[in-house]
Amino acid sequence: MNSLAKMLFVILLSGLAYYFSSGFGAIGWLMWLAPIPILYYAYSERYLKVALVAFIVGLASGINGIIGYWPTHFPFLVLAIGAIEQSLEWTAVILISSYFVKNCKHPISLLSYPVALSLLEWLESLSSQGTFNTIAYSQLHALPVMQIAAITGYFGVTFILSLFGSSLAYALAFYKTRSQAWLALSISLAIIIASISFGTYRIHQYNDSPSTKVSIGLASISIRPSKLLNPHLALSLLNEYQSLIQQLSAQDAKFVLLPEDTITVNSDNIGLIKNRLSHFANQYHVNLIIGVNEINGSQRFGTAWLFNSTGALVGTYHKEQLVPVIESDMSPGTQLLLFNIDKALAGVAICRDMDFSDPAYRYGQAGANILFVPAFDFIVDAKIQTAEPIMRGIENGYTVVRAAKDGMLSVTTPTGEVIAEKLATSHEGVILLANAPIWQNSSFYAQYGNWFAWVLMVMMLILIGMLIRSVFMRE
Repeated sequence: MNSLAKMLFVILLSGLAYYFSSGFGAIGWLMWLAPIPILYYAYSERYLKVALVAFIVGLASGINGIIGYWPTHFPFLVLAIGAIEQSLEWTAVILISSYFVKNCKHPISLLSYPVALSLLEWLESLSSQGTFNTIAYSQLHALPVMQIAAITGYFGVTFILSLFGSSLAYALAFYKTRSQAWLALSISLAIIIASISFGTYRIHQYNDSPSTKVSIGLASISIRPSKLLNPHLALSLLNEYQSLIQQLSAQDAKFVLLPEDTITVNSDNIGLIKNRLSHFANQYHVNLIIGVNEINGSQRFGTAWLFNSTGALVGTYHKEQLVPVIESDMSPGTQLLLFNIDKALAGVAICRDMDFSDPAYRYGQAGANILFVPAFDFIVDAKIQTAEPIMRGIENGYTVVRAAKDGMLSVTTPTGEVIAEKLATSHEGVILLANAPIWQNSSFYAQYGNWFAWVLMVMMLILIGMLIRSVFMRE
């Protein structure tokens, strides 16, 4: 096979695998195989060729996002720049791995790819990007694979996924040196099998352990943003929700969760709106959680209010992780909202908060057993936007209840199992009633946080040390 044909073959294989395993309509098992062709290529070809092929392959995930979000009229330039940045970062990871494998001459060098990629995703989570681009979300339907996040955080899933591809690519590239190839495969497969075995055990542990159940109702009406952002329409919009709250109350819902930005409140109507919501909670004997767009003088907040079943406003939460550009005029919150449900501890977060490890981790650290999440999606991304709260629930060991406008109403367990979900894009309104299970268990990650990031850094230092030693030995 000539050089050009080889390049095109690798681009086709890895590119298509990444496209179909990313974001919209992700086919999870393809993510295990996607890096193998490009890594095999990278371990034998010149760096300039590797960089070119890797960059083209890396664009596949971004193209998936561009096509997926196209119906929302999301700015094409923003999507395109994001895809290019993501591809450049991944190309750097491929080049790093290529350099280590070519120069280290030891099976341990195959760790360079999973370590570098996992570290990159961790560093991205500290930026405004959050965890949105992690490949770990591709495994939502492979729950035993996902459970390692309860120990390591989401990038432990990334490590396992990329370790598989890296070890197979290494074994193929160095198949003539059978001892090295078999050693690489054996160690990697042992780690992967151990991880999946833990995941299987954790799922059974939750299924077999007792839980309390609370009846929770979710409701959402698809309304144009121009109406939601008009404070003069807030009261009439609330009246549309009244019948949904009444229906859920009649079905014995103890809690009712409404979406993010259900209405807009300001100094002129806030008193009236609070009184109305208090009346709903008291009249229908439900604990009511509602997301509102709050304008307070010169400040704007993404706010969630909690009214108890007597109608008292017992808690306020302000969204912490704000959407760039769209919410640039908002002030972020800093305080958690925690409250009791029987003997369990509950919390509230809002939409994009779930794209980040924090504040979700702080809720886990505080011992939360269930998290309520008002949210606002784009219809087309209704399914993929459930990935983040599922992952945060697994990481921190709590049930997640999420009510999205133009998205999904969903209830998921600490193992990522979907208890109930329903698409909520109707102008007439959609309700969902579920008996949400609540466990008293905690997770290792909730107690110790991002310890695995430090392990990855140590592993990278060891790899660098091995590389330096190999270079000096050759000289």
